[in-house]
Amino acid sequence: MKDDLADKISTLLPILLSLLQLGNSLIMQEKRWYIYNNPTEPQLKTKEKIMKLTYPIINGRTCLRCASLLITVSLAACVVYHPAPTTQPAQRSKPAQSTAANTTSAPANTTRNPTTTTSPQSTLVQRAHGGHADSQYRLGMMYYQGRGVNLNYTTASQWLARAAAQGHTLAEYRLGYMYATGTGVGRNDITARRLFERAANKGHASSQYNLALMYQRGLGGNRDIATARNWYRRAAAQGHAGARNALAKMK
Repeated sequence: MKDDLADKISTLLPILLSLLQLGNSLIMQEKRWYIYNNPTEPQLKTKEKIMKLTYPIINGRTCLRCASLLITVSLAACVVYHPAPTTQPAQRSKPAQSTAANTTSAPANTTRNPTTTTSPQSTLVQRAHGGHADSQYRLGMMYYQGRGVNLNYTTASQWLARAAAQGHTLAEYRLGYMYATGTGVGRNDITARRLFERAANKGHASSQYNLALMYQRGLGGNRDIATARNWYRRAAAQGHAGARNALAKMK
């Protein structure tokens, strides 16, 4: 603070000295102008005349200059000792962070591992591996149709065979169809005919129709029109449209 005050005073002093010199020069010029414009003034020595003329000038103009000089010094002193306050934007205080927030542990990861998550599909697979015939059939159809898994006729035939081995009617029909068409397995009319017959004896209409067709054409065994007609009738009795059309053509 003292260093700043000294710097300001040292800056103002040359200015004040310059004002004093300017005031003195103006006074002298006014004196000369007065002597020059008053030739009737008694002839006095230059020094006496100047002293005679100095009094009113000093009393008037010099007093005004001194007054203005004092005012200037006073204002400068006010500026020096009372500097204008500098407005600085108030700094926002940061909210205090509680230690509890800092020491709070991260929330536990509640995401379940997909391998350990219990889902209908995983439950179905577990039951199928456990020997449940219907689960084996449904899993086989998922692979057969590509529902929820990649389409895989070979895997489908394996699961359907396991279900058919337990006497699952729909598995017997679907596996018989796969053998009859060579889908996912090698074509085998004998195996297809046997599977269709097992399901047909349980009243499955589509199996009855396919078995009648194989008897009519002699696929997987001897040709037998009478047996074919009998199976067509049993399927038609259940509303199978293909069996009805086949019977109409056989008459």
